[in-house]
Amino acid sequence: MIKSIRNFKLKTQFIMLTCIFSILIILLGSYLFINMNRILKNKIDVSTEQIFNHVEMEIFGFLHDVEMSANTIAFMQPIQDSINSKNSFGFYDLYDNLRKSMNSVLLTNHNIKSVIIDLKNTELSFSDMNLVLDDIKGIEVESYKTYFSGLLPYTYTSDLKTLNYFAAVYRVNNIRNLTSKEYSGNIIFILSKSRFDDISSQYGITKHSKLYIINNHNEVIGRMNGTIDDATEKMILEQVPVPETTSLLNINNEMHIYHTRNVSDTGWRIVSLTPYNEYFEELHNITLITFIIFFAVIVTMLGFSILITSNINSPIQNMLRTMKSIKSGNLKTRSNIKLNNELGILSDHFNEMMDEINTLTHKIFNNQQTLYELELANKDARFSALQSQINPHFLYNALACIQGIALHYDIGEIAKVTQALASIFRYSIKENNYVTISAEVENIKNYVMIYQIKSADTINLNIDIDPEVYRLLVPKLLFQPVAENAIIHGLTKKIGGGTLTIRGFKLNNNIHFEFTDDGMGMHKEQLDELNRAIEDTIMPSEMKNDNRSIGIINIKQRLKLRYSNSYSFNVESGPQEGTKVTIEIPFEEGENI
Repeated sequence: MIKSIRNFKLKTQFIMLTCIFSILIILLGSYLFINMNRILKNKIDVSTEQIFNHVEMEIFGFLHDVEMSANTIAFMQPIQDSINSKNSFGFYDLYDNLRKSMNSVLLTNHNIKSVIIDLKNTELSFSDMNLVLDDIKGIEVESYKTYFSGLLPYTYTSDLKTLNYFAAVYRVNNIRNLTSKEYSGNIIFILSKSRFDDISSQYGITKHSKLYIINNHNEVIGRMNGTIDDATEKMILEQVPVPETTSLLNINNEMHIYHTRNVSDTGWRIVSLTPYNEYFEELHNITLITFIIFFAVIVTMLGFSILITSNINSPIQNMLRTMKSIKSGNLKTRSNIKLNNELGILSDHFNEMMDEINTLTHKIFNNQQTLYELELANKDARFSALQSQINPHFLYNALACIQGIALHYDIGEIAKVTQALASIFRYSIKENNYVTISAEVENIKNYVMIYQIKSADTINLNIDIDPEVYRLLVPKLLFQPVAENAIIHGLTKKIGGGTLTIRGFKLNNNIHFEFTDDGMGMHKEQLDELNRAIEDTIMPSEMKNDNRSIGIINIKQRLKLRYSNSYSFNVESGPQEGTKVTIEIPFEEGENI
């Protein structure tokens, strides 16, 4: 599979990598969200548990105070005397003292609104409230247990305001006969539920959460701020189960979370009701922040992915387009990646490689062209040789005959000319294409001598060549065209003639020749035209004075064919200043040819 992925395009691989990282980030975010949800839920559960513990402690504290008051009353001597006496006359005699004690109980615990002592042989009420307690009186409560009644509404005549109370019933035990199980009577407290409203108002899980205390008759005896919400309370009483639990409750199309706690030994319940949004508000905030962070990370990662894709894929595509263009034949196309990273270096090396390939291709083309020209030149030479197959002995004999006649008639000039011409002819038809410089110099001397005889010795020849150079080899007839141009176009046109100087010496690893004449020279236009012909920018036939250039161009072509680009050929001239031709070729000894 990894090998298959590696064959995908880079852009596709980057997209896949981005998707994988995005999925990992989403999974990580989901994991964090689930764990944060669990941690926050546990935190809320612990907080709810603590609140329920406080509320339960408040309830137990309230009931404990009431129970202590009940024990105080039950242990009073008049009551114990009454339950151990068969008549009630002693009890009524002490009524005033008992009433003072009851008033003290009512003053010390303001939640007790009324005390009713309900014994078998008598009933005594310490209250201004006229409540109907027929269902409560006579209930045999177990020892050390408490019976709680339902809500007891009472309307005050002064302002017609109705308040709800409830009764707590405690059994009166005969402390003088603890083994007796005989029912003696009860102490009934009429209690205000305002304390439970206060307790419910003190504790809340969130800002808008509500806490309810529900008695064993499934009635609300404690609510936040005492405010009654019949619809909500009705749903709580009907839908919230008695067993301790945590669940959801839909109230007026708004979801709430409720928790319940049973208050032991009472049958009461504590119910908290919290709006779902508030319950998870902290989680929602954390989730929002987490989502923003993860979204920013994903967007940043996508941005970096696009940037990296652009910085890598785009240059690669550019290079591919360049390669396709080169493949189609456009060898001058180059990659234009201007980067300082590896792709930029690769692009530069690719361009350098293409430049080298073009250079090598050009060299190969020139070499092939040179070989082709050599082959054509060879064919032309063979063709010319076939056309000029004249018997050399016939020409030698003819020149010898002319020389003999000249000697017979004592004409020394003709004899010298014929002898020089024969030497030149013999030298030119030699099969060797390369000769020593000494042989080339001798041929020039014979050639110049003919013109000296013709011009009555107005042309002079100076030769200054280092002895070590004489044995070196050069292409045959290399000097003759230069000497011919110097004599015909320079010296013979000058009044009084002139001098041709030939210098030769070794310079570094080359042989340096200078052909200098003090003849007529050339105008700038003529010199520029000749140089353009030498550089192949114009054809000899296009020149105004093509006779001057044919021999020079011939030398240049022969040098190029023999030495490629390892030679130099230069012509300098000016009007009435003569002409200087410089040739420089590689050093080659005779034994190397």
